Amino acid sequence: MDFKNPFLGGFKVTSPYGERTLNGKTDFHRGLDIVGLKTKEVRAVIGGRVLTSQIITDRTDLTWQWGNYICILGDDGNCIYYCHLDSRAAVTGQRVEKGDIIGIMGNTGYSFGAHTHFEVRKSDRRTAIDPAEYLGIPNAAGEYDIEKTSVSPWAEEAIKWAVDTEIMKGSIDAEGQIDFRPKENCTREEVAVFLHRFYEHMKGEFYD
Repeated sequence: MDFKNPFLGGFKVTSPYGERTLNGKTDFHRGLDIVGLKTKEVRAVIGGRVLTSQIITDRTDLTWQWGNYICILGDDGNCIYYCHLDSRAAVTGQRVEKGDIIGIMGNTGYSFGAHTHFEVRKSDRRTAIDPAEYLGIPNAAGEYDIEKTSVSPWAEEAIKWAVDTEIMKGSIDAEGQIDFRPKENCTREEVAVFLHRFYEHMKGEFYD
């Protein structure tokens, strides 16, 4: 599954999906609590239409616990929820694209520290989907960075070769981490693998 990144620069999962105890009460946590590592700007992980962008303050309505929240009907048919936002940058009915800033991470509603509650439901808006699987990460507390997570092991050699030969722009740090960002339609690793395999296939014909 493709890695989906709600924060540029990666994010930290502070509370996974599943059963948990909060303030002495055990319940099923239907989302992931995530915190941006380098930015507070929350981004759409998929294109779609904003179904809801609001805050409910009436505490007789349990939705007040989400504080400022946005629900997007994704192009894949799933409903994506971003909750506890400090502010919202998308409005109901608006079309958003993958990577668009839709809000700022916050601490509104029933929250104990700045974070974003990220939840995924089917189109019925009732049936929860494992949000970790949806994002393409393990369902576990930890830090997840698009540059490190999305590089397939089978492509590492090809990417390094393509960067070293300056066929691709990029850099490699002291730990061997490759600085690159996947593209929407064709990733750099795919291009690098193609070039590397083509070179290895053709070099004997031209240079031997």
